[in-house]
Amino acid sequence: MAGRRGRRSHDDYLESIIALIRADIWTLKDHKAFADSVGVKALITQFGGAAWPLGIALHLLIAGAVADVSGVAHAAHTRASVRIAEFLRLWYYDQRTVTSIAAGMHLSRSHVAKTIQRPALLLVAQRFLSLAQQVDPQTESQGLQHALTAFRQRQALGGPDGRANSTCQLDASA
Repeated sequence: MAGRRGRRSHDDYLESIIALIRADIWTLKDHKAFADSVGVKALITQFGGAAWPLGIALHLLIAGAVADVSGVAHAAHTRASVRIAEFLRLWYYDQRTVTSIAAGMHLSRSHVAKTIQRPALLLVAQRFLSLAQQVDPQTESQGLQHALTAFRQRQALGGPDGRANSTCQLDASA
């Protein structure tokens, strides 16, 4: 991608989102690729007084996307969808490794990486892109609504930018 010119492809955007899914606000604050998206701008305006409004907006959109995908996957009640929901809970919210998740599921690491992790992260990235393109992403995502509520509760507790520490993941499933 470094040597390519012109507009990035949809797949390039998906891959860049996948790389950021577990990133903290500190890392996201410098990621400008999605700063011009209308959904990101809508969230940035809510956090204009915060130290890193772009990082917060991206983090919240990712948390909302994870919660939305997890919720839909959990509700589908198929083996694959239940595994996706469980994977996202363990990997995103609990910050577990693919190896430990595979051991808990009694599956090989490569099987989990190929048949559960990759599809789950693609779904999250696609949902993120969808939310980032919405004029008012909050109205389109129950997961984002929960993430915003959790973030504001943390802000009320007085943490820096509403976080207990820089690696805090917003639990949108609450």
